[in-house]
Amino acid sequence: MQRDTQKFQLVTTCLQVPMSQVNDLHDMMDRARPVTVRTFKRHTDWHAVARQLGFAVGRNEKGLRIERDYHLGFYRSMWQGKPCYYLDHSRVEHIFVRPTEAEAHTPN
Repeated sequence: MQRDTQKFQLVTTCLQVPMSQVNDLHDMMDRARPVTVRTFKRHTDWHAVARQLGFAVGRNEKGLRIERDYHLGFYRSMWQGKPCYYLDHSRVEHIFVRPTEAEAHTPN
C-alpha cells in the first residue's frame, strides 16, 4: 500500500472564513481531536505559518519553537467534508488540508 506523502497546506484561518461558512468552522471544531505537535508537524507544511507567528523554525534559529509553546493547540478534524489539521493560536484557527483540496477551498 502506497502512502500519500503530500503534506497538508494552509488553506485559510478562521478570520478569513466568510459568514456563509461559519457553520463549517463550528462543525470542524466540534469534531476536532487533539494531536501531538509531532503529528501535526509530520502531516502539515507548517514552517511558513510558524515563522509568520514569530516562532523559530530552523535548527540554528534561536527563539521560541511551536513545540515549546503550551498555549497552542493542534487538532485533526474535517473541513467542509475533507480531512484537515488545524493549529489554534490565540483562538485563531489555521486550517490545513491536502493540496488538491486546498485549491478547491481557497476563500475568494
